[in-house]
Amino acid sequence: MNRTLITICCIALMSLLASCEKVLDIKPDAAAISPVVEAILTDQPGSAIVVVSKTQAVDNTNDYEGISGATVSITDDAGSTTTFTETTAGVYEAPSLTGVPGHTYTLSVSTAGHHFTAVCSMPYPVAPDSLFTAIDNTFGDERKLVNVIFRDPANATNHYRFVQYRNGVREDNIFIRNDERTNGNRITLPLRYPAGDDEDKLKTGDIVTVEMQCISHGMYKYLYGLSQNTPGIAQSATPANPETNMEGGALGYFSAHTAAKRTIAIE
Repeated sequence: MNRTLITICCIALMSLLASCEKVLDIKPDAAAISPVVEAILTDQPGSAIVVVSKTQAVDNTNDYEGISGATVSITDDAGSTTTFTETTAGVYEAPSLTGVPGHTYTLSVSTAGHHFTAVCSMPYPVAPDSLFTAIDNTFGDERKLVNVIFRDPANATNHYRFVQYRNGVREDNIFIRNDERTNGNRITLPLRYPAGDDEDKLKTGDIVTVEMQCISHGMYKYLYGLSQNTPGIAQSATPANPETNMEGGALGYFSAHTAAKRTIAIE
């Protein structure tokens, strides 16, 4: 076959492939929208809250769609049940309910013919001893971090979450820790957040409050899975729903945990 014939064949093949192209209009699966239950009970008065919502379609610009009219309650291990009241669309509260460390609680949520449950035991409290500020260069970018000092008890397996508030605004970073290698130790933990713009950095004069939570093993696994799907220090190559303690098909979690706060001014 001569060179001219080869060229003609290649052009014909390219034209045939071009004529076979088809634009695919992929529609998001509306059926993939699922209910979400986010429930919190702590040992602090007035903290019991349950948010019932639904996941959004990928082309929906709304961040949150609450589900009204749900029946929400929490029952303790003595059989006492507290019913929650809807305060705004999808938000249910029980100001009179305060959790007790060492007790086990069962959450019940019924909505639109669906019933979701979750069980969580509240750990015993561990409070932060103090906070201090230090300079960090882990990511090659000098910035200030808040460090938490606390004593891990030796007679239990503990899981912790630290929630940081900067000038009264809660930050989204996920700080979790267990005592697998530090059981019974005095621990200094830097709350190391992902590198970002200068506006994201802690600055002199900022007021930072850290809430130290003692969480269940199940909640620790949920937060770990969530952190693997969150851009930042740790992220997963294949995002997936984190493991949840919710039963019945809802996404989300039920966390019964203790909470203690410390505040520091950044120097």
